[in-house]
Amino acid sequence: MLFVVECPRCGKPAPICLSEAQRLRCPACSHDGPPAQHLCEQLARADSVVRQVAVGQRQLSDSQRRALASGCAGFVGFVALFGLVMLPFVGCFAFGIGVMARDYHSPVLFSLLFATPAVLMGVTGLLALGWIVRRRQRLEEACSALPPVHPGQPARCHVCGGPLSQPTGDTPVVRCAYCAADNLVRADVLERVGRKLKQQTGDLETQVRAASVQLSTATVASNLLVLGAALVVPVISTCVITFVAVSMAPEDRAADPSIEYAVLTTERGQCLAQLHRDGMGGAHLRRGMWASTAAQQSEHTSDASGLQVVTAPALVGRAATAFDWTEPGTIEAVYQVGMSHDGNSAWLRRADGQRASTDVKNLCLVPR
Repeated sequence: MLFVVECPRCGKPAPICLSEAQRLRCPACSHDGPPAQHLCEQLARADSVVRQVAVGQRQLSDSQRRALASGCAGFVGFVALFGLVMLPFVGCFAFGIGVMARDYHSPVLFSLLFATPAVLMGVTGLLALGWIVRRRQRLEEACSALPPVHPGQPARCHVCGGPLSQPTGDTPVVRCAYCAADNLVRADVLERVGRKLKQQTGDLETQVRAASVQLSTATVASNLLVLGAALVVPVISTCVITFVAVSMAPEDRAADPSIEYAVLTTERGQCLAQLHRDGMGGAHLRRGMWASTAAQQSEHTSDASGLQVVTAPALVGRAATAFDWTEPGTIEAVYQVGMSHDGNSAWLRRADGQRASTDVKNLCLVPR
């Protein structure tokens, strides 16, 4: 903290520090001597505050010193942890893309179910990371030394204002010889603090007391934030995803009878393909999961007049197979998924009671 007091000779503001409380050097009139008596009393009380506050509250632990040595070390651990947390959400999204490639059902629905979790987690992680970066900057500024008043002069202690020696070793932290406070003297932090620095005026005792405990408060808050973010972010994201999925998913509707399906004779039996007429007598056929390759899932025929065509409501009660079922089940009901406007779905029940839902074009009918 750089104290500014009134010069007894010219009355202009002049800096002074606790380590040299009896010597005031005025940059305006070059006065070099003791400050006024009432200022000496304030400086003495401020010095008493420094000595009363536990030294440990002004010093960094070894782990904190190492963390502050680099501008990014403080949140690399959070990024790594959050990357691990994101893995299942990214896997969910990749699975959804794979399902859509095999069984195109509803782009809106699949985007909601598979893309939203990953997007929400990513946005939440970026917000949490930004918060951690801002808290880290506050921690750095709380223990940063004061930049030199003039080029070539030493940096000054952020607690007592005394001059600091040059850092030794790889850690840019210097302990004040007068008040034993640890000061961060990293160049980028000093530059940032220099842009924000405001010379402190007013009651010196109050200023010193606040600066003495600021470091420990900021350190605890930063550590709690990292731990809390790692634990709470996945929980909050899961709650948000569940809320969005439940609140936005509309009710299923009755099957659309205008959607037609062609009955194709295949090795698996009479399998269905969704029919899209082109208005010129032909049609596009979109097969389901029963097609052995992706290339066989889409086909265009120039003459659709010879195709056997059915609609979804007409399939209720028919026997059919789907997925890897070797035994057929009965089509109990057909419907349209809440967000789907391109295709119908069906509920299929086997004799053993097993029940499953699938797109109608995934079905293969059992001949009557």
